[in-house]
Amino acid sequence: MPSYTSSSDRIPSIPHGRIWPLALAMVVLAVVGVEVFWRMQGHRASMTDDPTWWAMHRQAVSQEDVVVVIGASRTQLGISSSVFHLRFPKRPLLRLEIAGKGSFELLQDLAEDESFQGLIICSVAPSGDVGRSTMSEYLDVSRNRISLDRRVNRAASAWLQDKLVFLSAEVGSLAVIRHVIDTGRLPFPRYIATHYDRSRSADFTLWRGPDSPEIRQRRVLRWAQKWGISDVRAWAKRTSQVEPLVRRIQQRGGNVVFLAMPITDAFLTMNERVYPKAKYWNRFAAETNGVPVHYLDVPAMRDLNCPDSSHLDERDSPRFTRALLDELNRRGVIKNVERQGKSG
Repeated sequence: MPSYTSSSDRIPSIPHGRIWPLALAMVVLAVVGVEVFWRMQGHRASMTDDPTWWAMHRQAVSQEDVVVVIGASRTQLGISSSVFHLRFPKRPLLRLEIAGKGSFELLQDLAEDESFQGLIICSVAPSGDVGRSTMSEYLDVSRNRISLDRRVNRAASAWLQDKLVFLSAEVGSLAVIRHVIDTGRLPFPRYIATHYDRSRSADFTLWRGPDSPEIRQRRVLRWAQKWGISDVRAWAKRTSQVEPLVRRIQQRGGNVVFLAMPITDAFLTMNERVYPKAKYWNRFAAETNGVPVHYLDVPAMRDLNCPDSSHLDERDSPRFTRALLDELNRRGVIKNVERQGKSG
């Protein structure tokens, strides 16, 4: 009569105490493999930003000697947090910029916040206009309590995304599958990365631009029409509305720097044609109670190049930031710069 051997007799058994370590090792190897694969494709870690993460930073403005950067993508890409912290290792820096947004609502919000007594670096348009794009979706979140468990979970996810490429949105499994189906290839590396502190860096060697001159011209004209910049009287009325906010912040011991970031080439030409510096910025600089800094007025800034004519490359942002801090130190805005050596 034939004898049968059970499957349990043929397959070597693994002690239960080793199953979990073995499974963990396999998961770690898989993660490392995926991470190495995407890094070899040129991708880099990038955090996914959202109103909650922004609000958590906004709620920290009551810190002593805090410096808050507000504006849009130009300062996000152009101001280097690492250079700032090298100069001021003990001074808090909050990055509250939001790409594509103006700064007026946030400047007003900070002026009304009696707990804020720090320094604001406010990015403005080349004309000196602060911009009035709505920020209600961000400000509404910041005005409500964020629970401790939500804070911990959001901070942990942001930290992991800042360290691991495979957690970036563009290389998530579903995003990759959709991209392969649509294009027949893996996604190209993004040239912009968002970091844990909400700053950004742009590697323009990965940039797939540029926009055509026609697109750029339409963009400049659209902004001018949207904000009424081409009407000098309307522009002057709007910029003057910023001054009570500046005075209110200064009365509490704070200050506001209005910063015109570098633009170059055709974009600079078009901006000068629509709102020339001599007619707009110079008037704004003479009338504001804040500290106006225009890159064309600072020798160390004026020869920087913007590859897309509107934003600095990550190789130039350290140089720009050092020049900005030197200028603010020279003008008595940030005193006793702590030089810890060169950065970037």
